[in-house]
Amino acid sequence: QDFYNSYSKSYLIPNYGFVKESLLKSQILRFEDGEFKFGYNYIFYFLIAKYVSEIINDKKGKEIISDLFKNISEEKSANILVFITHHTKDVEFIEESLFSIIVPFDGTQLITLNRGGEFYNLIKDIATNITNDLIELNRKPEEEREEALKAMDENDRFSVKSKRDYEGKEMHEDDSYNEQVNQFLQAFRSIEVVGQIVKNRKGSLPKPKLIELVKEMYSLGFRIINFVGELFNQARVEIVGHMLNELDDSDSRLVIENRVATYFQMFSMKMCLSIFNKLVFSVGIKELKDLYKVVSEEIDSPAADLVTFSINSYYNEVSANDIKLLSQKYANNPVVFQLLRIKTRSYLYNNHVDHRKMQKIASYLKFNVSPKMIKNATRADS
Repeated sequence: QDFYNSYSKSYLIPNYGFVKESLLKSQILRFEDGEFKFGYNYIFYFLIAKYVSEIINDKKGKEIISDLFKNISEEKSANILVFITHHTKDVEFIEESLFSIIVPFDGTQLITLNRGGEFYNLIKDIATNITNDLIELNRKPEEEREEALKAMDENDRFSVKSKRDYEGKEMHEDDSYNEQVNQFLQAFRSIEVVGQIVKNRKGSLPKPKLIELVKEMYSLGFRIINFVGELFNQARVEIVGHMLNELDDSDSRLVIENRVATYFQMFSMKMCLSIFNKLVFSVGIKELKDLYKVVSEEIDSPAADLVTFSINSYYNEVSANDIKLLSQKYANNPVVFQLLRIKTRSYLYNNHVDHRKMQKIASYLKFNVSPKMIKNATRADS
């Protein structure tokens, strides 16, 4: 009522009862336990971001931005930052704060997926053993894209849950472990914020600056994968060592080692694809197709080629020849070839591709084309 009275002194507005009922009926606001509340968290994030963007160059605004980045692993802080990039073109201070977050990853190598690399060796066995060689003709692209977005939401929810599960001494006694989890989540969220800067300012930032931002996010994603891969490997060694101390039978020991190794390999490959997808949805946009190619050329690794292909195949049409060239380039790299097959299958299922083009692509990647739906087929890219 107070806000309404203040607002109506300066602006024309319908009567109070109509406004209140309209806001409640639309669920923009809700009334619970004697209080008015926002119906959706994103309205709260949007309005807070609007306020901060108006004072972003003031001392108070900079302090708020700094606090938001310190807590970027939290859903609220990350989303407010994303909305701030919608409200303001002045993102220099945001960029400075953002890149301070990724300093802990400077010592972590980027994965390349070159043959013989550490992460390559970690997922090699599981990647090369995937046997789903079919392309199904009757998939519906609209349904596939909806499922892909649901999978992305699940990944985000998993990240938030990880933050809650592992935060604080009461959840985990190892402070260094908590710090590692927090660093991962901060970096993961920061990709979203930079992605919004790229999308919102694609027409006002010079191309070299856009390339720099996208390249930084590619590199950060590859560092995250390596960072988490190292954590997985440490955990695998610890788990196997603990379990083997309880056993005397050599056959059982071998079974345990193999099962634990397979589990971590599968988890590592899914994590790799998850980070690739994060880059696709965060920094990907239709209009920057050529820019992503420049970025992958500058990084010059199979991993960068795969991310660029994933972005351009999601937001644009790719030619059969593009896929042919990549398949030839990585024919002797079984891990990259398999991941290329996974991403290409996703492209074929998410887009309306004519039969002749599909047949060409299938031949380049050694797929069989099936007219029937194969139930319970493995969908590794989800």
